[in-house]
Amino acid sequence: MTNHVTLDQFEKMAVNDASRLPIDMLYLLETDVRETLKRAKTLSDKLQMAYRARFGDTAEGERKGETGTVRLYDGDFTIECDKPKTVKWDSAKLLAFGMKKKTEGKNPKEYIDVKATVPENRFKAWPSELQAEVEDARTVTSGKESFSILMGGRK
Repeated sequence: MTNHVTLDQFEKMAVNDASRLPIDMLYLLETDVRETLKRAKTLSDKLQMAYRARFGDTAEGERKGETGTVRLYDGDFTIECDKPKTVKWDSAKLLAFGMKKKTEGKNPKEYIDVKATVPENRFKAWPSELQAEVEDARTVTSGKESFSILMGGRK
């Protein structure tokens, strides 16, 4: 492999120049980027643990209830401690609730949002005549293209 381009050098390069780098350099850059992201995630997690160790008990004492945001003060600094609420619903029970409201003559959409989806692997396993029945309800778009370089060529 040739001389290694550093992430600092790569950051300053124009995209067109970077696209002309030898493949082995692109591979090494991708490896460096992955390692940097992994390290950043580890450091971010450790920093959050340090915050929790330092401010967690105080935040819990200040928070009214199980969730919410509290602000703590330390000298010239304000520390925001956010403990978000996570809500999960049982879809089958909500559907039953919606059907009950409908039989009572009420519009279930006034109470709940209903989202019907079909996992793509399940759709592909359906017989073609069943697929045809819902084809007009299905829209396929592409996501963001990504590339990665793997060591080793064609076999």
